[in-house]
Amino acid sequence: MPPMGQDGLILSSFRNYKEGSVLPSGLLLQVVQFIEKYVKLNFGDKNCKQEWKDRPHLSLPDMLTSMEFAYSIVLYESMKRVWDQEIEYRASTAEEKQGYIKDKVPKYHCGKGTRLPLGQSSMTQSGVAYLRTVSTSIDRLRKTTVWVQLNIEWREYSKKYHSTFFKAVQGADYQDNMDDGDESEEDEEEYAIELPGDENRWDDQGDPQNEESGMESTGNDDQDSFNEGGV
Repeated sequence: MPPMGQDGLILSSFRNYKEGSVLPSGLLLQVVQFIEKYVKLNFGDKNCKQEWKDRPHLSLPDMLTSMEFAYSIVLYESMKRVWDQEIEYRASTAEEKQGYIKDKVPKYHCGKGTRLPLGQSSMTQSGVAYLRTVSTSIDRLRKTTVWVQLNIEWREYSKKYHSTFFKAVQGADYQDNMDDGDESEEDEEEYAIELPGDENRWDDQGDPQNEESGMESTGNDDQDSFNEGGV
């Protein structure tokens, strides 16, 4: 994950970029890794796959909306200190845990256990205002050359680490390289577990074998129904 500055912000040099300025070395790689390993998880791998099928020419940065990108940034900054304390707690000994006090709270969200009215967001008012500010900055970046550089960085990263569902092909930027995830009946049968006695449980028509229930067919449907408790 990208390092957090003393001001509690991440990717601030990227977000404050001005056309013509020089970016710090390795910054775009940090942005790509944040998008690939965090923003995409918030958006959902399944949603990404569907979006790429509908619009295979898009890169991951272009696929995500400014608000989705911004929300991931705000969420990360809001929860980072809580996560760090939880990691510290889990790494402590049993004796240390007895007197451990978890006093860290989210920066832009309501604390754990807060009761909210139905339909109300857990984000504070200051968090909502900050989210809009970050989203606006992402919108601005999309109109600069740094966004073009970001897309180039992402394509190189995805080719090198095979980090997406798609690969470069001739005549198109990216193409689906994964199955749809739909399993056929044959696939289900392949993983079915056969229990003792299952081989005699069903006949060729898929009907229960009368021998399994200890009953013998008379060849008369009405009589058979009566034997089974029918009328």
